[in-house]
Amino acid sequence: MPLFIAALYLLSGFAGLAYEVLWARQLGLVFGVSNFGIVITVSAFMAGLGGGSLIASKVAFFVKKPLLLFALLELLLGLFAFNLPSILSASDAWVTETAAGSSLAFWFSLQGLILFLLFCIPALVMGMGFPLVLSACKRLNISLAAIYGINTLGGVLGCIFPLLMLPLVGWTVSVRLVALVSIFIAIVCAVLAWFVRHDQLAPSSSPDKTIPKMPIAMYALIGAMALVMQICWSRMYGMILLRTEYVVALLIASFLIGIALGSFLSRWMKGDIWKAVLPIFVAIGVLASLSSLPWVAAWAESAEFAGIWEASLRQGLILLLITLPATVAFGAWLPVLAVRTGEEHHSGALYYAANSLGAALGAIVAGFILMPLLGTPASLVLAMIVVLLVATYWVKTRWYFATAGLLSIAAMFFVVWPSVSVLLPSAQAKSADLSVQENALAVTHVIQNTQGHRFLLSDLQRMDASTEPTAITVQRIQGSLPLLLAPSAEQVLFLGLGTGISAAGALPFVNSNISAVELSKAAIDAAGNEFEFANDGVVKKIDVINDDARRFIKTTDKKFDVIVGDLFHPDLVGRSALLSRQQFERVRSRLNDNGVFVQWIALNQFDVESLKIILHTFKQAFPRAEIFADGFRLALVGTNRGVKASTIIAKADMNDERVFANEDAWSWLGRYWGTIPDFDVATQDEWAPVIEFRIPEARYSKSIDLRKTLGFLLQIRPNLAVAGESLELVELADIDRFSRAYQATSMIYASWFAKLSGDEEEATSFLEQAYRANPIDRWISFEMADRMFASLDQAVQQGLSKSQALMRIVEMRPDHVDALKMLWRLEMASGAFDNADDIKARLLELNPHDPELAKK
Repeated sequence: MPLFIAALYLLSGFAGLAYEVLWARQLGLVFGVSNFGIVITVSAFMAGLGGGSLIASKVAFFVKKPLLLFALLELLLGLFAFNLPSILSASDAWVTETAAGSSLAFWFSLQGLILFLLFCIPALVMGMGFPLVLSACKRLNISLAAIYGINTLGGVLGCIFPLLMLPLVGWTVSVRLVALVSIFIAIVCAVLAWFVRHDQLAPSSSPDKTIPKMPIAMYALIGAMALVMQICWSRMYGMILLRTEYVVALLIASFLIGIALGSFLSRWMKGDIWKAVLPIFVAIGVLASLSSLPWVAAWAESAEFAGIWEASLRQGLILLLITLPATVAFGAWLPVLAVRTGEEHHSGALYYAANSLGAALGAIVAGFILMPLLGTPASLVLAMIVVLLVATYWVKTRWYFATAGLLSIAAMFFVVWPSVSVLLPSAQAKSADLSVQENALAVTHVIQNTQGHRFLLSDLQRMDASTEPTAITVQRIQGSLPLLLAPSAEQVLFLGLGTGISAAGALPFVNSNISAVELSKAAIDAAGNEFEFANDGVVKKIDVINDDARRFIKTTDKKFDVIVGDLFHPDLVGRSALLSRQQFERVRSRLNDNGVFVQWIALNQFDVESLKIILHTFKQAFPRAEIFADGFRLALVGTNRGVKASTIIAKADMNDERVFANEDAWSWLGRYWGTIPDFDVATQDEWAPVIEFRIPEARYSKSIDLRKTLGFLLQIRPNLAVAGESLELVELADIDRFSRAYQATSMIYASWFAKLSGDEEEATSFLEQAYRANPIDRWISFEMADRMFASLDQAVQQGLSKSQALMRIVEMRPDHVDALKMLWRLEMASGAFDNADDIKARLLELNPHDPELAKK
C-alpha cells in the first residue's frame, strides 16, 4: 500500500508541474515573451496550492477515506484541464471584447485577473489533495519528508514533459494528455480506497497540541522570498540562456530537484544548528548566481551545442549547480520545522499552505513591484537579506549574525546589472550602456559600440535595430516600400515601432495619419530620445500607441490603406503568433479595399522549411500574396488586387533620396519575386504554432543555413516574362529597363550563393555581371565597393595610390564609411585639412556619434 501511495503521488506531482509549465507557456501567447505571464502562472498556482491545503487541512485528518476524496479531486482536476483550451479560448474572446478601447494597463490587469482565477481553480484542487495524502501517509507511517520528496521528484519530470510534447503535438493535445494522467490517478485511487481494509486507513486522532501561528507566518515569508528569487532567476537566465519558457521549465525543475534533495536529507538534520545553516545556504546560492552571471553569460554566448536538447541539458545543469545551495535549503525547511512541532503531518499541511500562499504573494511582488522599481539583481539581494532576517526568529547565535552580516555586505557589490559588454563579451565588447529600463515585460538596453553605432536590445540578446548607416537605409526601406505599393495612402499603421527608423521611411509619403503600435514603453522612450537623430524625430510626428499589436488589431474599428509588420524574433512565444494565420486574417480585415499589408521577415532567422511555413500561412490569408526581396529580408505583400508596376513608377518623380536610397524605381521593380508558390507544409496557427519549436532546434543544430535559403529563393523566382506579366509591364522600353534590373537582382543573389558555397571565382563573375546590368542597385554597388576595399593592396600594386583607390570606392558608394574613414585619415596625415573637413562632415552625417571623429 505505501508503494502505491508513493507512486500515485509521484504521478500527481508530475501532472501538477506539467500543468504549471503548460499554463506559463500559454500565457506567453497572451502577454508575449515576458515575466508577466510567468508571474501570473506561478502566483495563481501557488495561491491555489496554499488555499486548497489550508482548507483541506482542517478536515483531512478526520476523513474516513481520504484516498477516495483525493480521487474525486483528481477527477475534477482532470476534467477541468481537459476542457481548459476551450475555456481559455472563450475567456480570451470575452476579455478582448470587454476591454476594447481600454488602456493597455486595464487590458493586462483584466486579462491577468481572469487568467489568475482560471488557473487558481485547478491549483486549489491540487492543494486540497496534499493534506488528504498526508492523512493517508500518517496512517501508513510514511514520513512527511519522504512523500514531499517523492511528489517533488514527480514535479521534475512534469517540468520536462511539456518541452518534449509541445513540438510534437502542440499545446492543446499536451494539456489534454496530462489531464488523462489526472483521470488515471483518480481511477486508481478510487479503486484503492474501495478495496483497501478500512482499519488500515482509520481516521487520525485530533492533533495533540495547537501549532503556534508565528512560525507559520515566518515560513510564509520564506515562501514569498523563495518565489521572489525564482522570478528573478527566470528573468536573469532567460536573458542569457535558452528561450524564456525553456528556462522557466528548467529553472522550476532545478528548484524541485533541490527541494526533493533537501526534503530527503532533512531526516539527518536533527540539531538546532540547521536552523542557522539553511538560511546561510540560501544566501550562498544567491551570491553564487549573481557573482557567476558574467561567466555564465560569456559561456552561453560562445558555447556550441548539437541541438536544443543538448543545450537544454547543459544549461539546465548550470542552473541546477548555481541554485542548488538555496533550493536544498528551501526543501529541507518544511520537514525540519514540521518535525519539531511533534505533529509532523498535520503541521506539515499548515506550513505547506502558509508557504504556498506566501509564495503567491512573493511572485506578484517580485514581478510587478520589486523588479520594475529596484531591478532584478537588487530584488534578488533584498530577498536574500529578508530570508536572513526572518531566520533570526529561530536563530540567536552570534556566529549566525556575523555570517549573515558579512554575506549581506558582500551582496551589495551585485545590486545592479553588469554592463552589456560584460554579459556579451564577444558580440558587444567595449560597448557602453546609454540607458537601461526594466519593467514587468522586459529589460531594455540602449548601447553604443566603439564605432558610435547604437543598438536597441530587448532582454539583452534580441537586437531590434542599429544606427549603422547601411542598416538605417535598410530599416527606412521597410517603411518606404509599402508606401510605394499603395497609391494615395492616407492611413498608415506600423505594427511595431522599435527605434522608429522604419516608420520614418513613410514620412516622405504621408505627413499625417501615421500610427505605430508598440508594446514596449521603453522602446518608445528610446525612439524619442537615443534614436531621434536617426529617425527624423518620428515619435513627435506620428501617433504612437502603447499597446499589444494583436490586441490592437482585434479591437480597433479603424481601417488602413497600409499596414506594415515590422521585423521581430519569430521563435519567441507570443511573437510567433504575429506570423499566424489568425493574425494575418485579422490584419486583412483592417485593410481598405485597395489596402496593402507588408510583413517583413529576416532570412537569417529561418531554415528553409520554416520559411515555407510562413509563406504558406501568409498565402492562406492573402491568396494573391507576392514577394519583394531586399538583401537578406523579404517583404510579404498582401493585397486584393496584386502589385502593379505603375504604382511604383509613379513615385519615381519624387526625387527624394530617402525614398529610393539613391536608386530608382526600376531597381525596386527588379527585386520583385513573384507570387508565393503553393507548398505542402503545416500552417502557423496561434493555438498550434510550428515555427517557435522548429526554429530554436534549427538554430542549435546549425540547420539555419543562409546558403540553402538563398538557393531556395533562386529556385522559386519566376522567369522574366512571368514577372513582367504579373506586374503588367507591356511596353518594350519598360521591359528593357525592367529586364536589366531583374537580372541584376538574380545575379547578386547567385553571387552571394556562390560566395557562401566557397566558390569565390563564380561569386566574382556573377557580381561583375550584376554591376554591369544595374550599377545603381545599392546591394550590388556595396558588394562591389566592399570587395574593392578588401583588395586595396592589390590596387596599389597595380599603380594606383591608396587615395586614388579609395576615391574610386567613394565615387561608387558615397556612403561607404570604411573607405571614407581611411580617406579622411590619409588627408589628415598629408595636411590636406580642408579636404579632411569635407570628408569628416560627410562621415558625421552618416554617424554623428563616431568617437574618433568627435576627438578631432
